[in-house]
Amino acid sequence: MTKEQALEQLKFHSGLHPDIESTRWTNGFLPSLRPFRGLNREAFANLIECLNVLKDDIKSSKTLEKELMLDLWTICHYAKAWGTDPEGMIRRNNLISAAELKEFEGWINEISYKISFWLEGLDEDE
Repeated sequence: MTKEQALEQLKFHSGLHPDIESTRWTNGFLPSLRPFRGLNREAFANLIECLNVLKDDIKSSKTLEKELMLDLWTICHYAKAWGTDPEGMIRRNNLISAAELKEFEGWINEISYKISFWLEGLDEDE
């Protein structure tokens, strides 16, 4: 996957890509949460692949494009707000099992830790 492909795919994962008719939008990480149809492990794996393609740019850039930051922030914020917050739509409506919730929380932590470390110019294991 190229950097350009990763940036475009990230827009599908954040739900901010304008082509909402695309299956890539429907199967994106955040769009797959509304309506919730269970954890989309394929979307999560693809999201991590996109992030790994962008890792060096995130780590080495003095500044990041606003659109990239918006995609990253949107993914982290809404995944947490919709999926793990007790008042979020998924938990409030009892749509997620305890095991799925634990797995989903791990995903959100993985995403946010990676991004946070990379923004500091570090690898996740430092």
